[in-house]
Amino acid sequence: MTTIFIVFLLALVAGIIGTMLMMRLAARFGLVDRPDGTRHFHTSPTPRLGGPAVYLAFFTPLFLMLAARDMTLMAETLQRNWNQFTGIFFGGTLALVAGLADDALDLRPFWKMAWQVLVATVAYFSGLTITVISLPFGGVIHFEHF
Repeated sequence: MTTIFIVFLLALVAGIIGTMLMMRLAARFGLVDRPDGTRHFHTSPTPRLGGPAVYLAFFTPLFLMLAARDMTLMAETLQRNWNQFTGIFFGGTLALVAGLADDALDLRPFWKMAWQVLVATVAYFSGLTITVISLPFGGVIHFEHF
């Protein structure tokens, strides 16, 4: 329980710091959504660049656990599942790059989909699969292995 709490706090702090930093960078470089009455209905410009803050919040505790790999069962589990971890890391990094490109260049839907297919391919070939989906109001859907 202590490890989970520490991981939560690390992710929370990294997310808060990352969000504050990205908001400043987005404003500085003009990477904001401006209200236009058709697609963007907010009342004031809204910073983009949320992806790096989420990326930082997700991977900071994982890398810190890997640095202290002999101290927790979670770190040992990450090491035992190294292929899946690297798949999540490289897939997440590709998703981050795609999101940054979209924030800066406003990518067309085709290119967004192409990046998503690439990310899913990396995840699949690293051994990640979805075998169970838990439904929010009860029940579980199990997928058979192919």
